Amino acid sequence: MRVYPSRSMLAAESFFRRVLKLCDGRPEFIVDKAPWLKQALIHLGLDYHHQAFGERSLAESAFSSLKQRARVFFNNITVNLRYNESMRWSRSIECWNLLCDSSHTTTTT
Repeated sequence: MRVYPSRSMLAAESFFRRVLKLCDGRPEFIVDKAPWLKQALIHLGLDYHHQAFGERSLAESAFSSLKQRARVFFNNITVNLRYNESMRWSRSIECWNLLCDSSHTTTTT
């Protein structure tokens, strides 16, 4: 998984392409009011339906936990960069991506 510095159709499209490689068949996506998600799904020709409220999936509840942990991580790692917002973001994204890359490159002996 990658962390992107902004919300955009290109980032969403890249994410959906990676998800499709892991899925059998063509999944149906549930989206909220985020226009970049809808645009990416339409561009890829994927099925989706809109659901702003109601029951959420297990993936979304896990993601909310990830968002909370990422917020704590971001606040702790950038404590000395409080007044330089762009440097805070670049440093936190760089650290997150290094963490993700290292988890994929571990080997078992």
